[in-house]
Amino acid sequence: MDNTHPFPFLDLMLPIHQELASWMGLAPQFGLININRMATDKPELERRVIEKAGSYGRQLGRLIETLELVLDRCGISDGDGLSTDQEKTLKNFRKLATDVKAVKKGYTPLTEENIRGLVKGITHLRENDPVAFGELRQRLLNTLEASEPD
Repeated sequence: MDNTHPFPFLDLMLPIHQELASWMGLAPQFGLININRMATDKPELERRVIEKAGSYGRQLGRLIETLELVLDRCGISDGDGLSTDQEKTLKNFRKLATDVKAVKKGYTPLTEENIRGLVKGITHLRENDPVAFGELRQRLLNTLEASEPD
């Protein structure tokens, strides 16, 4: 029987596969959030919370929606007799809520920092690729004209 196969490099991969399998046995979770490496005294409890209550993103989204509801129902808005620290806390929360909504809807929030980056990128495009800049300019103009209030 012939022991050769059309992909001889697979023989070279076997030791790597065995090494990875061995390593994965030591660290079975390989994802965005690794509870075993988080600063927690109770990683098993953290794992159960994620399994039962949902991902951290889902939990954060629900908390944001709930707090927005409470703020709305209580009529609390920026500058409502809040202390400077409270005003800052409310501003930070509103920014977080806006950023999370933007991520969920698939766009980048229009913060001052993001706008500066956009302007810098457009300037770079104008200087380095005038044709692409012209196309982008026209696309932006068309979008802005189409979205103007009547």
